[in-house]
Amino acid sequence: MPSNASPADSLVPLIERRQRELREMTRRADGLLARGGRAGAGSPAAFAAYARPSANQWLLSGGSVDEYLDALAPELDALPPTSSGRVWAPSGHRVGIVADRFIYQSFDGLARLVPLTLENYAEHLGDIDVLLIVSTWRGLDDSSWSGVATAGTRRRRGLVEDLIPAYRRRGVPVVFYSKEDPPNYERFLPIARECDVILTSAVEKVEDYVRDCPRATRVAPLKFGVNPLHHSPIGSRPGRSDLVYFAGSWLPQKYPRRTAEGLALFDGILAAGRRLGIVDRHADLGGSDPRYAYPPELRSFTGRARGHAELMKLQRISDIAVNLNSVSESQTMFANRALELQASGTLVLSTYSKGINSDYPQVHIANSPMDVAGALDALSFEDLRRAQADGIRKVFSDDHAQLRMNDILRAAGFDVTADAPRIVALAPDADDALRSAMAAQSAGPVEVVDPDGLARLEADIVLPLSADLRYGVHYAKDMAAAFAYADADVVAKSMLPLAGADAVSHRFLGGGRQQLHATAWWTAGGGGGARSALVEALSGPATLDLDAVGRAGLTTYGLDAFGVGPAATTPPEAAHGAVPEAVPATAAVEAEPRPAGLTLSVIVPIYNNGDHLRHKAFASLLRCSVFGQMHVILVDDGSTDGSTPETIAELEARYPNVSSYRFPPGGSGSASRPRNKGLELTDTEFVTYLDPDDEMVEDGYAVMLEKLRSTDADFVVGDMVRWDDTRGVVRNVRRLKEVMPRKQGLLIPDAGTLARLQFNPISIEAVAARTEWLQGLGLEQPVGAVGQDTFFFQQMLFYARKVATVNKPVYAYYAAVSGSVVNVVSPRYFRKYLPLEEARAAWMEEVGLIEDYRRLRLEFFFKKWYLRKLAFVPTEDYDEAAAVVARLGRMYGDYDWQDPDVRAFWREMDDRAPRESAARV
Repeated sequence: MPSNASPADSLVPLIERRQRELREMTRRADGLLARGGRAGAGSPAAFAAYARPSANQWLLSGGSVDEYLDALAPELDALPPTSSGRVWAPSGHRVGIVADRFIYQSFDGLARLVPLTLENYAEHLGDIDVLLIVSTWRGLDDSSWSGVATAGTRRRRGLVEDLIPAYRRRGVPVVFYSKEDPPNYERFLPIARECDVILTSAVEKVEDYVRDCPRATRVAPLKFGVNPLHHSPIGSRPGRSDLVYFAGSWLPQKYPRRTAEGLALFDGILAAGRRLGIVDRHADLGGSDPRYAYPPELRSFTGRARGHAELMKLQRISDIAVNLNSVSESQTMFANRALELQASGTLVLSTYSKGINSDYPQVHIANSPMDVAGALDALSFEDLRRAQADGIRKVFSDDHAQLRMNDILRAAGFDVTADAPRIVALAPDADDALRSAMAAQSAGPVEVVDPDGLARLEADIVLPLSADLRYGVHYAKDMAAAFAYADADVVAKSMLPLAGADAVSHRFLGGGRQQLHATAWWTAGGGGGARSALVEALSGPATLDLDAVGRAGLTTYGLDAFGVGPAATTPPEAAHGAVPEAVPATAAVEAEPRPAGLTLSVIVPIYNNGDHLRHKAFASLLRCSVFGQMHVILVDDGSTDGSTPETIAELEARYPNVSSYRFPPGGSGSASRPRNKGLELTDTEFVTYLDPDDEMVEDGYAVMLEKLRSTDADFVVGDMVRWDDTRGVVRNVRRLKEVMPRKQGLLIPDAGTLARLQFNPISIEAVAARTEWLQGLGLEQPVGAVGQDTFFFQQMLFYARKVATVNKPVYAYYAAVSGSVVNVVSPRYFRKYLPLEEARAAWMEEVGLIEDYRRLRLEFFFKKWYLRKLAFVPTEDYDEAAAVVARLGRMYGDYDWQDPDVRAFWREMDDRAPRESAARV
C-alpha cells in the first residue's frame, strides 16, 4: 500500500465489486423476466424488484423520502407519551456529567444529572456525588466540549488540568466511560488516565486500560442501555409505516467494511420490493463531501436529517428498520440503535456484530442481498410480531439504562441495591402442570399461592392464573418487562387471534373486557389500590371489566398475544406460543404423519439454544425455496432451560414437515448424540446437518439438492461463510478440487485424498449426502466430543466414491460466542476432545492413515489449537488443563515432535512429572 494511502483504500475495490455484482444480477434478472421467467424468493431475478413496479414505485413517480416522512407527522403527533415504568426507581445521586446528547438522554431521569462545562463546573463543586466523564466529540449542546477529543486543545487541557483535579480535591470519585472503543481508544486514553474508575463499551479493551491506566482502581465493561422515556414500544401497534429505514451517517472512508455490508443490506431490502428510506444526517452537504456521501444509486432513497425526538417516534411506528455497526469484532460494543429499535418494538436488520449475534438472535444479521431479500419475503406476520416481542422482552429485562446507571454508581463506590421485582402467582385451582409452568419461568421460579393470602402477600407483581390456561416460559418476564417501560397498574395479555390482538397491543386500554387470568398487577408499596381491585376482580367472573378498573383509578396496558392460551387442545395459530403438550423422549419423528414428497432431512442438534434455533437456523430454512421438500428433524439433547423445549414444540405443531426427538433433561456434552439420533431417524433420500446458531444461505440447500439429483455422487460439498471478527469465505470446493481428479464433473477420492488435503477439516454443515449411503457406513460421532463433525467429514471423504461440488457458500458459521475465550477455556474444555482424539486415532490406525496424519497434521493442530487455547486457561486451572492436553498428544503414540514451542511444552510436562511424584510420596 502506498505510504499516503489509508486502510480504507484497500476496501474500495470490495465496495465497487459489490456494486458491479448487483448490476449484473439485475441484468440477468431482466433477461429472465423478458423470457417469461418467475422471480422466486432470493433468486437472482428478485434483484430486479426495484426496477419494476414495487413498493418503491412512488420514487419513480416523483415522490421523495422527505415527502413520505412529512406525511407521517399526524401519526407521530398522535402517539401516546412515553413513561419511565414502575420497576426501576431512579437514583437520587447527583451525577456531574460531561457527555454528548446520546449518552445524556440514555440516562435522562435515571439520576440527578448535572451537565458540566468549563464555564459552570466551579458552581457545582459542592453538590456532586460522582463525576462522569464520557468520551464525547462536542458535548450536550454540540459546542461546549467541541475539540475535547483532540490533544492540546483548550478544552482538553481544561478538562484534564482543571475540572477533573478540582473534583478530585473535593473527594468526588471520577469515572471515565468510553463509548468510542475500540477504534478511538488512543484518542481518549489521556483522559482515562486521569480518572479513578474506567468503564468501556468494549470488553476487549479492559486489559489495555488495566495496563495503560495504573491509577485506576477499577476497570470494567459497560454496555449501552435503553431509556423508556425515549425508547419505548408504547403506541407501536399496529405499525403505521411500511418504510424500512435507516437514520445516520454513511462514512464510507472511515468505515469501509460497514459501508460494503450496508450496501449489501440495502440491496436486499430493494430486492424484496420493500419501501426503503434513508435519513441522512449530512444531507445538507448535498453529497459534496466524500467522507459522508451516500453512493449515487442510493441518493434517491435519502432524505434530510431529522430531529432526535422525531426519529424516536418514527421508530415506534415502523415495523422494520436498519442498524449499521461500525464495530463488528466486540462482544459488548455495537451500535446502540440495535437496542433502541428493539425497545421501540421494531424488527432490526443489521450488519454483523459479534455481540448482537451472540445475545440478540432476533436481530437479523445480513449475510448477503439474497438472504436479506429471502428473509423479508419469507417473513410472516406472526414471525414479525414474535421477533419484535422477543426484542422488547430482552432489552427491557437486561439492558434498561437504570441498570447501567446503577453499575456506574457501584463502580464509583456507592452502595446501590436494585433487586428484580418479586413475582408471585395466585391460583385457587393450581394443578401440577400450572405449578411446573411457573417453576420453569425464564424470569426465575414463580411461587404459586392461594388468593386468600393476597392482602398479606409481599410481592411487586401478582399474576392471577387459571388451570384452564397454559402459560409459556416467558410469561412472567413479559409482564415484568412491560412494567419496566409502562407506568401502568395492570398489564394484560391479549387472548385474541394475532391479527385482532394488534388493535389492543402496546397501548393503554380505556375499556372493554379482558381475560383476568392473563393479567399482571403492580402491587409494590401497597399497590395503590391495585390489591383491592384485584381482590374484587377475583370474586367475579373470569373476564375483567376494564371500565371498572378505570373507575378504580387504575390504568391497564395491553401487551401482545404470545405466551398464553387455552390448556385444551387448541390450534397453534390461536395460542401464539402457548406450550403444547410435551412429547416424551421417544421417536416423535415416527409418530406423526408427514406431508408427501419430502426428500431432504435437515438434522438440527439442539441444547438450551431455542432462541437461536427459531430466529437463525429455522428462519434460514424458511427462506429456502425447497423448504416444502425438507423434513426438519429437531433433536433436543435434553435442554434444561424451559424455553428451548417450548420453542421446539411450537415449531413442530406449526409446521407439518417438522418433527422432534427429545432426550431426557441433562445433555450429553456435545452435538454428537443428537446428530447420531437424527441420522438414525432419517428416512428421506438425502440428508444434511445445521446447527441452531448457524444459517443456510444463498438458497444453498436447493442448489445442493439439485446437484445430488442430477448426479450419482455420494455427497455434495459447498463453501462456507465464516463470521468471527469479520466475514470470510472458506473455499471448501477449491481445496477439494486441488487434491482430487475429476471425472464427468465429479471429484473422485482415493486412499491418498485425505493426506493430499493434509487432513484439513470441512464442516458437515456444508455437506448434503445420500441417506442410504451415509447410513450404510455405520459411522457414529463420538458422544460428548467437540470437533466431531470435522472427523465425521474425514470419514465420509475416505469412504466416498464420487463427490459433487457447489462453488458457492451454502451455510454461514458463526464462530464467536458470548464471553471471551479467557472465560470459557478450562480443563473441561480440553476433556471434551478426549473422546474425539481417541476415536480418530483408532480409526486412523485401522485404515492405515496414522503415519500420514502424524506427519502432516498432528503437530500443526496440536500447536495451533490445543497449545494456543491452553494459553488462555486461568492460572489456577493450568496444571490440570495441561495434563489433559498431554493426554491428547499421547493418543497418537510415540512421535518425534519438532516444533520448538511443542517441544518446550513436553519438556515442561517431563519436568513436572518428578515433582508431582515427589509430592504424592
